[in-house]
Amino acid sequence: MIDDDVYELEQDADYEQSRSPQDIMDEQFNDIYKRNWKRYLASIEWDTWCKPYDPIESAKIQEEHERNIHPFKNFL
Repeated sequence: MIDDDVYELEQDADYEQSRSPQDIMDEQFNDIYKRNWKRYLASIEWDTWCKPYDPIESAKIQEEHERNIHPFKNFL
């Protein structure tokens, strides 16, 4: 069972100076980056960084994927 007090959570949510993640994002986009979406997106620290596959690796991955989803994969 969760020990959080429902009334305390509602009070925190209704606090007049609390800001939602949307409010924080809007402030950064409008005030700090002056609505320049390229600079704004460049400022975000993304969770992952994926290097692009070269065409040979991409073809191998696609072929492996198609082999795994094929209905007769156990017989091929």
